[in-house]
Amino acid sequence: MHQKGTEVSKAKSKNCRVFVVANPKGGVGKTTLLVNMAAMRQARGGNVIIIDTDKQGTASKWAERRNRHPELEGTVQCIQAFNELVATTVKGFRATYSDIFIDTAGRDSADLRRSWGMADDVLIPMSLSLFDLEHIADLHETYLRMQEFNPDANVSIILRPQTNPRREELQRAYDEIAEKTSIPIANVHFPERRIHYRATDKGWSSEEIGGTADETKRTDPGVTDMLNIYGYLYG
Repeated sequence: MHQKGTEVSKAKSKNCRVFVVANPKGGVGKTTLLVNMAAMRQARGGNVIIIDTDKQGTASKWAERRNRHPELEGTVQCIQAFNELVATTVKGFRATYSDIFIDTAGRDSADLRRSWGMADDVLIPMSLSLFDLEHIADLHETYLRMQEFNPDANVSIILRPQTNPRREELQRAYDEIAEKTSIPIANVHFPERRIHYRATDKGWSSEEIGGTADETKRTDPGVTDMLNIYGYLYG
């Protein structure tokens, strides 16, 4: 289910892809989405690094916890960069890494714009709370400004509804957002689920804590959500 005409091709003919997870509104699951995609890509053979431009350092702390667990599918490198160092760092890492994931703070800042300006893909998590939906006009203005600087970036909203959302609830959200912005809306989403909190607290991905090789057991819905988003990005 998605708004007609809103799906975006994610294929890029580049050696390195730069993903930016951004929303000037905080508390929408940016870091949760970013660390899951980074860990899943690393586990599938990618050479991944996270650039943390949020001074709270949530992604950096997750990476520190993760790298204490050598039994996991490889460490995920993470560094912090601010101001002019953001652009310098991205340019320097493009030749080394297959995927660069940039975490941004929950506000409209110069670092958010710098990151967006260098991105191949911009993912915008959005919850369905009244406050977030009221914020769409501001988000749309940011999107239009950044399209002038980086018109080739693949930009998409990824909804973060409450746990087990009803189909009609999601459709209403798609319709309301589509009325207020031309930002494409992905046909995948990641509801709030306990597994994401359990995993990030340990420095794991949700797939690592909730997946199973036993086909007779049910995979946690949170893992399925993240697998769907990974498939949306990488095909």
